[in-house]
Amino acid sequence: MQLTKTTLGIFLALLLTACGEGDPARSGEALPTPQPPAMDQDTAVPAGPSCIADFVDKPCQLLTSALVKTHFPALPDEVETREILSLKSCEYTWPGDRVMMVKVSNMEVEAPVTNRIAISWIGVHEPEQALARFTNTYRNLTEAEKAQTIAALQEQLDKQAPEGMDGDQKALASGIGASLINASQFENVTAVGTAAAWDGNPMGNSLKVLDRDTEFSIDVNISDDDADNRALAIEIANGVMDSCL
Repeated sequence: MQLTKTTLGIFLALLLTACGEGDPARSGEALPTPQPPAMDQDTAVPAGPSCIADFVDKPCQLLTSALVKTHFPALPDEVETREILSLKSCEYTWPGDRVMMVKVSNMEVEAPVTNRIAISWIGVHEPEQALARFTNTYRNLTEAEKAQTIAALQEQLDKQAPEGMDGDQKALASGIGASLINASQFENVTAVGTAAAWDGNPMGNSLKVLDRDTEFSIDVNISDDDADNRALAIEIANGVMDSCL
């Protein structure tokens, strides 16, 4: 059994919504005082807005194919480009022959892996809260928080699952989501923006970046080697920030 590409995209959006359900930064609750990140970066957001915010409604003008090719010359000419404004996203995808096995209940399900490079979730925050929001959001969850997030995902699937998504597909999506949440591990990354964290789970492969008052993600999945995806994401993130100074 496989999720279709469209259903998988909707599922990922629901998963991201669920991941924010228990996050004070997204729910409007008081934010904790940020602790200094375990990285060689300042813990205060530099003065002035980030230029990234100017592209929140035109992300493909920020992450251009030319910029991607500068850092990833193997980007094929026939790459598919999609701008998804609801996700503040611009993505470049092309087919490959990689697959991943996801354990759902007592069986393993084969899921195709599409090569993908993207910028997503561009968001502007109050400067005085930006770092606290970032460090609170991109930290490793406790077991109780993971259980809460899995429950939130199931609730989102029950409420917002698309028409035509049958019970088996919902169960598959729920199982994949639980696997991803349980596997999620954020790693602090130095020398990128004000703060950065790498989410290296198999369907994450995403570098979360804070540039002063603006947060964005660089998603890279071009290899089964996490180190390759991470290194390219760092290059592209720095290239994006340099390009709009």
